[in-house]
Amino acid sequence: MNIFHTSLIFLCSIALLLNCTPTQLSFTPPFTVTGLATKTTFFVQDAVGRQFVLKYHPRGPKRAIHDTLGAYVGKSIGLHINEVEIFSPHHPFNQLFNDINPLEPSQFRVTTLHTRVPGTSVKSIKKINNEICIKRGLCKEKHLESLTKYMQLCDMVAFDIFIENTDRHNRNLFIDVITGEFYAIDMDHGFKSALALVNIARDYDFDTLAVRVYEFVKMLQKQKLSSQEIKVLKRIHHTLQRLVDLYPPAILFDEWMAIAQKGDVVYSPREQKKIKKYLEYNAQEVCRLISLLDTFF
Repeated sequence: MNIFHTSLIFLCSIALLLNCTPTQLSFTPPFTVTGLATKTTFFVQDAVGRQFVLKYHPRGPKRAIHDTLGAYVGKSIGLHINEVEIFSPHHPFNQLFNDINPLEPSQFRVTTLHTRVPGTSVKSIKKINNEICIKRGLCKEKHLESLTKYMQLCDMVAFDIFIENTDRHNRNLFIDVITGEFYAIDMDHGFKSALALVNIARDYDFDTLAVRVYEFVKMLQKQKLSSQEIKVLKRIHHTLQRLVDLYPPAILFDEWMAIAQKGDVVYSPREQKKIKKYLEYNAQEVCRLISLLDTFF
């Protein structure tokens, strides 16, 4: 059956469901594939009509871990972000999808299940798309201008700075045009420098998002800023401070390793050391940015 043109209905046994470890997300089989985003990303609907995205990760599980961790952090402070759950290759939950598994036997089969967010991608709405630019947070005038028009995005920008997510393009940002609420998806580019640090043999100089934002904010002149621009900086400051207080490096590292364990991913002692180094450096730079923002109020 061609899943590009026809919904695929997979009926699994209730016995299999009962033998599964309970999932964090409520998912009730049987399910229907309602479409494809990519060859390894499926839109699915469960038996009671809940909408999800199922992702396979042929290039390895690290970005899946970053996505799951980013979603957890964002959700914990009340941001409108899709929830993500990671499953190890041998988790019984994955047996539900054996008939649509697109990976080769040699590929690591960690999967992630994502809730669908309401609304429409900002990219698809011409007027709003032209007014919003928050990719890489707050590194240029256009970012600041966007935030003065859409203050509710300040929390999202602060969150992206904290997790070093450089990929908040307008296809990863949704808006419910009825309520005016924004929703974010795809945090797999979060903790970007850590991914590079783990994958190379040597250390390197960090160029995190917090560093770039600091350099931009440092060039702003308080007396030339509007009251609305000051409000933007204050809102970002508040959310960054909240994230720093909730997730110091040691706590964030423990959450990271817990998610990795759930995905059956083992970081070597060397990799763990590098992740700790990255988290400590990023926290230091976020705190430096917070101190700079303090000078504007």
